[in-house]
Amino acid sequence: MSDPIPSEISLGWAYIPPTLVSVLAGFLLAYQILALIHFAGLNRYFPNTAVAFLALWVLNSSLVAIVFFPP
Repeated sequence: MSDPIPSEISLGWAYIPPTLVSVLAGFLLAYQILALIHFAGLNRYFPNTAVAFLALWVLNSSLVAIVFFPP
C-alpha cells in the first residue's frame, strides 16, 4: 500500500524533502507578491518591507505545505 504522505520527492537521482519544496515555492510566491505590492505603490503602507517579505515568505510556505503536502 502506498503512503499518501511523501517522505521525499524524487527528481531523477536526487531526493528532495517536501519542506524544501514548500519553502522555495513560498519564497518565489512572496517575491512575486512583494513585486506586485511595489508595482501598485502599496509599499508605503509597510514601514519595513524586509519584515513584510519575511512574513509573506512564512505565510506562503505554510500555505503551500498545507495545500500540497497535507499532514
